[in-house]
Amino acid sequence: MSRSEPVLGDIGEFELIDLLSEHVGHDPRVIVGIGDDAAAFEVPAGHVAVTTCDSQIEDVHFKKIGVEPQDVGWRAVAVNLSDLAAMGAEPSYILVSLALPVDLEASWIRCVYAGIAQINHEFAVSTIGGNISRTAGPIVIDITAIGNCKQSDLLLRSGARAGDRVVVTGRPGWSALGLSLSGTHVAEQDFQSDRFLRAHRRPTPRCKEGQIAARTSLAHAMIDVSDGLLADLGHICERSLLGAEIDVNALPLSGEFVDAATKLELDPVDLVLDGGEDYELLMAVPPSQVQPLASRFAESNLAPIHNIGVFTQEPGIRVPDRPDLSARPGGFTHF
Repeated sequence: MSRSEPVLGDIGEFELIDLLSEHVGHDPRVIVGIGDDAAAFEVPAGHVAVTTCDSQIEDVHFKKIGVEPQDVGWRAVAVNLSDLAAMGAEPSYILVSLALPVDLEASWIRCVYAGIAQINHEFAVSTIGGNISRTAGPIVIDITAIGNCKQSDLLLRSGARAGDRVVVTGRPGWSALGLSLSGTHVAEQDFQSDRFLRAHRRPTPRCKEGQIAARTSLAHAMIDVSDGLLADLGHICERSLLGAEIDVNALPLSGEFVDAATKLELDPVDLVLDGGEDYELLMAVPPSQVQPLASRFAESNLAPIHNIGVFTQEPGIRVPDRPDLSARPGGFTHF
């Protein structure tokens, strides 16, 4: 962007708030929204509030150069809605806290808010507050998401049982492939690359899928895939005091996915099991309920599910056809 554009130091905090408020609509469910010391809202009768927070930090989670700011805003919200989905909660509200340098172009953060508004509209979520602070850098976008569900519907990591099937939604591995494709000649030459790039830049939180799994009691445990499928499966196993075995032949490896990975000299199985940032749902489902759950999702035109393994009484995660993956924890950690 041109340096002739106004930066935050030119317009000040309150004008920035007014600028960003253009992307915040009125929600009749909110008792007190933006403009007071705190927000207030009602939780539906018989429900509990479910909350989560996650930060997107420049040069850790996104690059300011080469990435559309609308995608940064979308993704910042999506990762939080995915956490609510993993609990079986319906998302309702977000609060947005920003740490911004004074020389940041006002148009950049305004476009970030446009991306936030887009995903809010998609999932019927409202922005009800937040905070703005100055920083010497990097840019920080911190989202707190609030949802609700019946207490009896909450799905935890600790509910898996030996014999449950390891089930995952959608397209695990696509986000990691999209990240690897970014800026490559393969992405420029292959029109099919767009779907993988979008999976990384604009992930789809599986909110409806999580609510169906929770409300129908068709799943015993659930987590979203953020750090890598094997790593997040390990979290369920740890909390449920179980192990698991993965069948490589059952992984969703489409032809175009394998072709794109091969062009980049990447292992498609490794991308699926260790890639991370898919924001798909990983579930423990009784064998007799896998097909009913798949049917429920299909009836609502939701993500397909894939039966990729089994939870075991024996601890540890095993991938018999790929012992190299069994031997290492994998996944992303911040430290």
